[in-house]
Amino acid sequence: EEEEEAEDSPRQQRAPSVVITTPIPPDPVMLDVRLMCMERQMIECSQLRQAEETRQVTRRLVSCVEYAADLIEIWDASGHIQYVNYSVASSTGFSRWELLGKEFTLLIDNTDIIPLVWATLQQGKQWLGVLVTRHYNGALIHFEASISPVFDGTNNVIYYTAIKRDITQRKREEDARGLEMERSIEKSRMRLSMMSHDIRSNMSGIIGMSDLLAETSLTPQQHHFCDIIRNSSNSLLTIINDILDISKIEAGKLAVENIDFDLKECVEDVVELMAERAQARGLELTCIVDPAVPSKVIGDSGRLKQIMTNLIGNAVKFTEHGEIVIQVTPLEITPMSCNLRLEVRDSGIGIKPEAIPLLFKAFTQAEGSTARQYGGSGLGLAICKELIKLAFNGDIDVTSEYGKGSTFFITLHLERQRKENRIGDGEGLGGWRGDIESHHKLHDLRVLCVARAPSVLQVLHVQLNAWGMRTVGSQGLNALELLRKAKAEGDPYRVVIMDFNTKGVDGSQLAMKIKADPELAEDIPAMLFLVPLRSQHTVEAEVRLLGEVEVVAKPLRQTRLGECLTTLLGLSWASSMGMSMSMRLRRSESNPKQDDANKPHLHVLVVDDNVVVQQVAVRMLQKLGCEVDTASGGHEALTMMTKELFDIIFLDVMMPVMDGFEVSQEIRRRERHNAVARGEKDSQIRIPVIAMTANAFKEDEIKCLNAGMDDYLSKPIKISELRAAVAKWSTQVQMNKKLHPTSPALPPSQNTSPAVSPVPASPIVQSHQYARHS
Repeated sequence: EEEEEAEDSPRQQRAPSVVITTPIPPDPVMLDVRLMCMERQMIECSQLRQAEETRQVTRRLVSCVEYAADLIEIWDASGHIQYVNYSVASSTGFSRWELLGKEFTLLIDNTDIIPLVWATLQQGKQWLGVLVTRHYNGALIHFEASISPVFDGTNNVIYYTAIKRDITQRKREEDARGLEMERSIEKSRMRLSMMSHDIRSNMSGIIGMSDLLAETSLTPQQHHFCDIIRNSSNSLLTIINDILDISKIEAGKLAVENIDFDLKECVEDVVELMAERAQARGLELTCIVDPAVPSKVIGDSGRLKQIMTNLIGNAVKFTEHGEIVIQVTPLEITPMSCNLRLEVRDSGIGIKPEAIPLLFKAFTQAEGSTARQYGGSGLGLAICKELIKLAFNGDIDVTSEYGKGSTFFITLHLERQRKENRIGDGEGLGGWRGDIESHHKLHDLRVLCVARAPSVLQVLHVQLNAWGMRTVGSQGLNALELLRKAKAEGDPYRVVIMDFNTKGVDGSQLAMKIKADPELAEDIPAMLFLVPLRSQHTVEAEVRLLGEVEVVAKPLRQTRLGECLTTLLGLSWASSMGMSMSMRLRRSESNPKQDDANKPHLHVLVVDDNVVVQQVAVRMLQKLGCEVDTASGGHEALTMMTKELFDIIFLDVMMPVMDGFEVSQEIRRRERHNAVARGEKDSQIRIPVIAMTANAFKEDEIKCLNAGMDDYLSKPIKISELRAAVAKWSTQVQMNKKLHPTSPALPPSQNTSPAVSPVPASPIVQSHQYARHS
């Protein structure tokens, strides 16, 4: 207890106390160190997280590139492969170590494209295209490729990336579809060819016999019936040709040629061909070609004639009265090419505005009623539109006022011939193709033009003014007064060009009045009459009674007008330059009897399995003065050729047992065999073989020429075409006779199998190939 009290006494003696601790302020240096450590730890943690994320992203990217379905390559700046993904190795069959470090060309089999690829990349551009790679096992693989350069900050190429996609299967499918389409098109072409052959063979009999019948002694009624047959047959033939053309266009098989031709003559030929139809309906058909339009051009003259024939034919069909004007004007002319505008303007029934969009659709006419009133298949304008696009890179359009007429105009792009080929085409002389000195003498000559149609006066003004002559136009009633006035003024007219059918004026009477007028006695102008082509021979005999006058057929031809003017004025006309080949042929055709009388006697063989076609060809050739034999098949023809030698062979293509191709090849083989027997290296004798077939495709023509034939005539055969063919190959016949006047017939060669070695093609084939290449 005492101890407890002793212990309690101090407690009782000391008062309770509270301990208060004052915080020591932190050291600023230590605080900064701590903060820096914490910040560093946070940065390191963030960097670790970013690095991990980067590694994950990189892994994903590498995996995407490595195992991508597309082939990915990386080339260095020199074109050596630095990286290829797994798809490259698996698709090509090469291991990576076989590719790394090698040139990129190792994986390109179509080596012809390598220079273009590298040149594009060197220019810093992306290259897109198709590459072909040969697999390790030798198979070819097709890739769509995109190759791009990658640049550094200084715009220098670091490397190239190539991304390729395998399209081999797609290519095979496309090739298979293309092959199937080709087969389908070929089947369609064969069906069309067979139909064309069957139809044209029968048409050949109808048209040929009606042509021959028209040249016999018939009563007026019989002539009328014969004309109906001929016109109906030609209309049916036009429809057949249109159907074939539209089929070839749809099949993409329409052939286009690029050959040298004379544009002005081509246009004038078509206008002259259509003139008789227009004049029979009482229409004035004129052709105005601007003197600045180049004559010597390159293009498809046949297609241009087809387009113009269709447009002019429509104008004639839908025009009851008035005139039709064909006008050619330049849009742009350069030393190498020209863009032209060709118009066909008529005064016909016109077209309603709502019907114009239907014009250029196949099997469609502007109105259903016109199909019943005027006829037609509605194919012509649709074909024209496609031909203009394909052959001339141009277009066609129309403006029309219903009840007053229409104007169809087309644009043509044509290349110009080389400058040395343009000599003599009248360039710089307003189209003058005659003697240059005569051209100078015509300068400032005064001419009075008398015509009823404004278009006739226009074409005279355009052409004569281009030649430097001064022209004044008259409707005819005041012509005599104009002549007297000019004489009184001391500037008389030297030439009067008069339309013989000027309304209200009789051409012959006006001419006699001019000659009898005492005021004009000392300065009677030279007179040139324009007469319709269809009545040229009848009117010309009447006009010649007036004395020294010249007659020119309408529609006017530029060259013929210049030739007649120089003849009237006693000037010279350089015939070698001024009279073209087509003009000489027309003059020859204008008097076929005289032309036929001058032809050499030819022994001709006609080979055709159609008896009617045989008869037509025999009659026509006999009219041309030929001695004709016939054969109904290839074996019969070859047998006949072993017994006697023929000058020309007209050969049908589609015949049973042995077709025309086999016959032609056998003929050429026999010629070579005979040449070897005579000790000649090559056969100098080549019998002209002319295909005479109803097949209307360009491929058929080329096939004939490649089979050793020399020329090609499409059925139905016309006597004018036969006359031209005989005249064309008479030179070869005379050469054959000159080289071997006693040459024997062609005996069978040792190998008579139809399967022959390639036959040297006719020289014509080379010209066709050159035209296509041009």
